Amino acid sequence: MDRSGAIIKWIWTTVLMVVVTSIGYSHEVRPAYLEIKEVGDYNYRVIWKVPLLNQRVPDIQPIIGDGHNLTSYNQKREMEALMDYKDLVLSEDIGGLSLRVTNLEKTLIDVIVRLERANGEIHTFLIQPSDPEVIIPTSSSPWQVAKTFGILGVEHILLGWDHLLFVFGLMLLIRKRRLLITTITAFTIAHSITLIFASLGILRLPSAPVETVIALSIVFLGREYILMQRGERSMTAERPWLVAFIFGLLHGCGFAGALASIGLPNHAVLTSLLSFNVGVEIGQLIFVASLLLLYFLVIRLMKIKMPRWAVEIPGYAIGGMASFWFITRLLDIVAF
Repeated sequence: MDRSGAIIKWIWTTVLMVVVTSIGYSHEVRPAYLEIKEVGDYNYRVIWKVPLLNQRVPDIQPIIGDGHNLTSYNQKREMEALMDYKDLVLSEDIGGLSLRVTNLEKTLIDVIVRLERANGEIHTFLIQPSDPEVIIPTSSSPWQVAKTFGILGVEHILLGWDHLLFVFGLMLLIRKRRLLITTITAFTIAHSITLIFASLGILRLPSAPVETVIALSIVFLGREYILMQRGERSMTAERPWLVAFIFGLLHGCGFAGALASIGLPNHAVLTSLLSFNVGVEIGQLIFVASLLLLYFLVIRLMKIKMPRWAVEIPGYAIGGMASFWFITRLLDIVAF
């Protein structure tokens, strides 16, 4: 193997080891959801949905205005979240008041807020840990919906370790720039198709089996990479765009499952869906560009010759991590 090829494998191995070490037991951080529905003059019904983290309820709570009391009248667990139903009585209109979420800055949790006025007007916006206090809008904006779901799309892909690991595996198999562009494009088109169909209810697949097979698709890429390094013929190495398209259809269903847990606003289904998809693509491009930039920087600055046995490490690392995900997800299905 020439020196540049050895450096490439060294980069991939280093990056992968860091990623695997940090995410082996990690889970995707889902957003919280706050729904405020006006039911009378200054009277509101509130639903506060908080994702469970390691089966614990995060210590975060919404506060409106100068600490107006949100009175809980029912709580229940639903899937991987706590549902808290509250009443809110104000002495003034809610528009223009501050809304903050306590302790949000100590978490990685975003909060989607949906405000439905008595006249049917709906506002959708996002609260993030970096800025846990906002002013409740007095007018509706389609741009706000697009911005909210676009940000969620970017965050979902950058925190979706299994999807990133699949893209990473494809990059390991590809040595030509044009083929890399074709492959990433095929993956994008495929998961966009199933994301849209599944989100609109045209295609329905259970989430748990989909996530399990996604893990298996990454195991497959790890195996294909090892075969390629041993000089064996591989359809994936020769036609990675085809494999990317086939498995991309499956990954799109995974994206749709995440979007379903968030929920699409009824008043802006198309806007939110397209914005989420665009956000996913932006996040994916950021990931690919970051790895390519790292590759070119190290190629210019470092001269390292890797032993022949080390070039298969990325394949075993990818396969090992994905196998762990596959087994744990399969056990979750069996246990359920």
